Formats: sequence, C-alpha cells, structure tokens
Amino acid sequence: MRLKPWLKWLAAGAALYLLLLFLTLPAARLTGHLTARLAELPQAPALRLQGVSGPWWHGRVERLQLEGFVLGPLQWRWRPTALLRGRFGLSLELEAASVPAGRGRLAVGPGGSLYIDALDLELTAAQLLQRLPALPVPVQASGRLSLELTRAVVGPDGLPRELQGQLQWREAGLQSPLAARLEHLVAELASEEAGLVARLSDRGGDLDLGGEARLDPASGRYRLDLQLRARDNPELRDSLALMGRPDARGYHNLRQSGRLPLP
Repeated sequence: MRLKPWLKWLAAGAALYLLLLFLTLPAARLTGHLTARLAELPQAPALRLQGVSGPWWHGRVERLQLEGFVLGPLQWRWRPTALLRGRFGLSLELEAASVPAGRGRLAVGPGGSLYIDALDLELTAAQLLQRLPALPVPVQASGRLSLELTRAVVGPDGLPRELQGQLQWREAGLQSPLAARLEHLVAELASEEAGLVARLSDRGGDLDLGGEARLDPASGRYRLDLQLRARDNPELRDSLALMGRPDARGYHNLRQSGRLPLP
C-alpha cells in the first residue's frame, strides 16, 4: 500500500517538528530535572545551578555550586561523535575569568563510568585546602595548581580506574605551620598494571622532593614512598628532623601504606 503524497509530507513535517522541538529544548528544563533526581538519591552531592540559559545541547550556567564549591560561568556543548562509542559526551569550558578555570571533554558510558580526556583545570592552593577534610594542624598555602589529564576513567563508584596526565603546583608556598618557598612541584600521573601511580618531584625551592604514591582502585590499598630534604631553610630542616635521622645523602624517608575506605 502506497502512502498518498500528502501523507508523506505530513509525516515529514511531523518528524521535522519533533526534531526542532528536541533541539530547542531549554537547558534549564533539563538541568532542573537533573538536580531534582540527584536530590532523591542517597549520598548524592548537593548541586545548585543558577542562571541556566541556551538549548540543552549548547548551554550555559552562570553559577554552579557543588557541595559548597562554587564554579562558573560554565558552558557546555553536546558531542554527538561520542554516540559512536555508546556514550553521551559533552565539551565543557569554565571561563578564564573564573577560578577554577579550565576546559575538557567528558562522556558517560552505559554502565555509569565517566570518561575524561583533554582536561585542563586551574585552581588556587587555598581553594583546594578549603575542600580537604580538616587537617590535624592548620595549613595555609599559596600558588596555583594546574591539572592536565590526557585521559582518565572514573568508575560508577567514584574511584579512578585509569589516569594519564600531570599535576603542577606553581609559585608554591607555605605560610603555616611553617614558612617555606616550594616554588614548583610536579606529579606525573599514570596507570600501570598494579594500579595508579603519581611520581613526585620538585623544580627548585626550599624542598628537595622525590618519590611516588600508588593506589590500587580495586582494593583501596595505597603506598606512599617519599624522599625529603631541606634546601637553605633552617625552619624546614628542623621540621624534617622530627621524622628521625636522615640517610647518608641527607634525605628523610617517609613511607606509609594503608587502605582507603571504599564507597
């Protein structure tokens, strides 16, 4: 049975209307549904969005508050090419006028895993300290942190599965509990067969630093193995002396292992 020409045009018009309706769906309606669903989940992070504009596939948020951490303005754009891998992908950009600032590509897989690539993020050391759990001794730090991730995969449980990139702390300094000019610290991030590893080093400053930190995401086991030595900073040298006698090269060795609580 052949459709009459007017029925074909009617079907094509209806399909075009539905497509336009889909493409022009306001981002505010979608984000409102998202925040409402998150609020219903147990142990879900508190998320607030303000000033949402644009269509869902190319939207903008003036202010995003996640667990008390404020970001924005933030723009996103849908990446339809991610569908070729069965994922829903977005390109994100935090405008340079804000701190943190950055950009990157995110995608969510069918199982809930989060795929990250080409991520560049900058924030201040003070901002990071505000988000860390309470430390035994109050710490004041200065400088800027730069995170560059070539690739990362985060499982549905929130634990990293793969990691490739670099974390840098530039113009690094401590004001409390002691004064130290750390200058430039670097952590090379990588995935290995035994888990995730961060290789630490310095590029000048009061602290001569080397070593690595390892984490097995499956078990939560971690191991920290650092070598620390002061450069021309008596206060820092006295603080490191509390760790015990240095080795033959003058380094204090810090070794610690344990297990992180898994979700």
